[in-house]
Amino acid sequence: MRQPVLISIGSINADLEFRDVSPLGKGGTVRAGSFTQSSGGKAANVALFSHRLDVPTWLIGCVGRDHYADIALETLRAEGMDLSAISIAENAPTGIAVVAVPKGGEKTMLNASNANMAWDEKATDLVQHKIATAPDGSILVADFEIPGNVLDAAFAGAERRALRIFVDPTFPEEIELSQLKRFDTITPNQGEANALLNREIKTDEEAIAAATQLSGNGVNAVCLKLSNGGCVLCENCIAHCGSRCRYGRQDRSGRCIYGRSRRRSAWRPLASGGRSPWCCGRLFFCRQKRRSGVLSITRGILLLSCSLSRSNLKEISLS
Repeated sequence: MRQPVLISIGSINADLEFRDVSPLGKGGTVRAGSFTQSSGGKAANVALFSHRLDVPTWLIGCVGRDHYADIALETLRAEGMDLSAISIAENAPTGIAVVAVPKGGEKTMLNASNANMAWDEKATDLVQHKIATAPDGSILVADFEIPGNVLDAAFAGAERRALRIFVDPTFPEEIELSQLKRFDTITPNQGEANALLNREIKTDEEAIAAATQLSGNGVNAVCLKLSNGGCVLCENCIAHCGSRCRYGRQDRSGRCIYGRSRRRSAWRPLASGGRSPWCCGRLFFCRQKRRSGVLSITRGILLLSCSLSRSNLKEISLS
């Protein structure tokens, strides 16, 4: 019997990051303290993280035929990942994400989807083939930064195979609440949950209510990421609220500067669910019995619960 795999489908970007950026004004030249370029994109980040956890992983996406494709795939190649399911968009450049991180401020991101939205028929057929031939018990992890018809084909294929679907609802305005029952797990941030439910979420109590409402729409598990660095985990309408981890210092961009310790953190259980939650920065998981298949549902949430840069993945240890 073949070992199940994690199929990560979605965006692949070249990340261009400017740190210690001076306040952005109206025109003129703005100084930055440093500049780095690295592999990025939600699907690529999930696949890389999964690969580093020794989970068999397939990454499916599109890049252009340009220099930025080399940047986007450099780390993935260096890690020895299987990139055979990445298609080339001949008429579009590779996706770009420009990240500006001010001194002590919240990061700003400028994203150009480019090849991520330029899937042709051949690339879509490859998605269907990979899902149709995936080992039993595999899971599909998807973001909404690629065309809707590609996602529909992926979801339909996963449903035919009875594969669980994990979703990062990047563009919530494109998702109907009635669609949520297709997904095993969703991981919205606070703004995405606002848009999905058309309600304002400011307090922990409001976040808990929102996560419970999303779970009530047929989703098995909801990880609602809070703007303060904490999160709410709701499984089968049983919610836990976790505050920002005290054991791994983070800057305002969300990057974990250190945080190797896997210690009990400030989780507040709202109902007994037989779980013992732990937290490390924006990474979290629950100790529980492993389900059949590639990984437990809460470990799957861990893979989706934040957008991680290359340095995050190297610095955080879960051993």
